[in-house]
Amino acid sequence: MDRGKDEAMMGTKVGRDLASEGWQPNYPVVCVPGFASSALYVKRGGKWEGKRIWLDINNLLESRVSQLSNKFQMNKKSDFMNKWVQHLCLADDCMTDPEGIEVRPVEDMEGCMYLQPGKMGKHLAYVLGPMIKNLEALGYVKDGENRNIYALPYDWRICPSHLEDRDKFFTKMIELLEDIQKRLQKPAVLIGHSMGNRIIQYFIWKTFKEKGKEWLDTHVHGWVAVGSPWLGAPKMCRALITGERMGLEALIAMEDGITFSRRVGTTMLLIPESVEYYFDNLEQQGIKANGFVFASGIQTNATHSISTKHKKYTCIPYDDTFNL
Repeated sequence: MDRGKDEAMMGTKVGRDLASEGWQPNYPVVCVPGFASSALYVKRGGKWEGKRIWLDINNLLESRVSQLSNKFQMNKKSDFMNKWVQHLCLADDCMTDPEGIEVRPVEDMEGCMYLQPGKMGKHLAYVLGPMIKNLEALGYVKDGENRNIYALPYDWRICPSHLEDRDKFFTKMIELLEDIQKRLQKPAVLIGHSMGNRIIQYFIWKTFKEKGKEWLDTHVHGWVAVGSPWLGAPKMCRALITGERMGLEALIAMEDGITFSRRVGTTMLLIPESVEYYFDNLEQQGIKANGFVFASGIQTNATHSISTKHKKYTCIPYDDTFNL
């Protein structure tokens, strides 16, 4: 990487230039990363216990080499050829931990600035790091009593409702926003990246119902949505069919990529949706849900559907998809 690209990608020139023009921090900032943009570590399970699993290329490379060396001695009935992928996958219900393995998000800034530890890793797997570094150069503070920038990494493998049930993620988000308002006497600006905006979206709807508009007006000044898949991502359809290996094709076999894609609970959150059945329009359609997906060949009590020349697709409320 040449020096110019390095400065643009990893440097703080934007923040320093704005500061030199007289710009200063105003509202506190809370960042919510996107799909696969929060680091995960093994809380329980095997030799990697206590270590980062997403992303650690060394562990993945070791697992891949072991997989290839044992390829012809494998148990063909096993769901996994790669132990690293096995640690990343959820159980069959796409919500709970598999037997003997417990993976959780790395908390705070450390969990979403750079996925791969080390100097080289910062260039290979940066996430929110460059943005946060530039905000610091502008004058934002991420440590100490004057802190005014935060990050909320989360387990991007599980659906929003289960994020609350298992990790109390949205409760923690509410507590953070209340603490910011109390300490700084200002509401926060939420910055979401990619699927992080769907998580914020779920938070807004959930909080609006439980606490009302006044609470949101008091604690949330605004929301900056960066690269949000509002109507889903076509790539997720491909992932369910042929697997998603997230740019690691040399280290993850197609079979493991397919298994991984079908063991991630947020898949349904990114399946493309139809505009007429989207959030504000749901009430007009007589649907009581915050979002939903279309599926065929599933027996449910749902009453709404669409038909194509070859199939009939049933409209299933998003949260109900994990109870089928």
